Amino acid sequence: MREDAGTRTVREAFDELQVDAEWASWSDRGFTWWPHRFAQQVWAEMPREDDGITVIRVNAETDLYSLNEQDWRGMAPVFASASAFSTSSGFVWRDQVVRLHSSMWVHDEIQPWVSKVFRLACLFQAVGAEAAIAQKSGLPPHVTGNRREPDEMLAAIDELPGKDEPSLWAMR
Repeated sequence: MREDAGTRTVREAFDELQVDAEWASWSDRGFTWWPHRFAQQVWAEMPREDDGITVIRVNAETDLYSLNEQDWRGMAPVFASASAFSTSSGFVWRDQVVRLHSSMWVHDEIQPWVSKVFRLACLFQAVGAEAAIAQKSGLPPHVTGNRREPDEMLAAIDELPGKDEPSLWAMR
């Protein structure tokens, strides 16, 4: 398979997040892995032309909750409100599962910096999924992994300098 800007971005996410091969499986244009209890899929769509430029959408999606259609309809306003505070992912419901979803467009000229931003989106999403479940919302988690110990990557945000300091943007 010829590597394009999208598959290169996906491969770089796999490499830079230091995904353990034993907790991952590859498909044609992406991979699924289990940082702990929830599967995260990372993939590149097929390239398409836009005004003479080949662009590819890259996606990351992490499972969260199992909800039937009736429960989803009842909870959708709550998820919509929560999305207002989202940094890089939104909620989607498909196949009876609520997931966090991120996507970005990439092409060869912008691939180096998009790749860095996309890796952060993947990281924030995986950490956010575990944090959402820790909130004990009462919703049934869509657990598909049996990894006993979380990947070290999930603690990456805990090590950020200034994480526990008040926001510089807070009202004083």
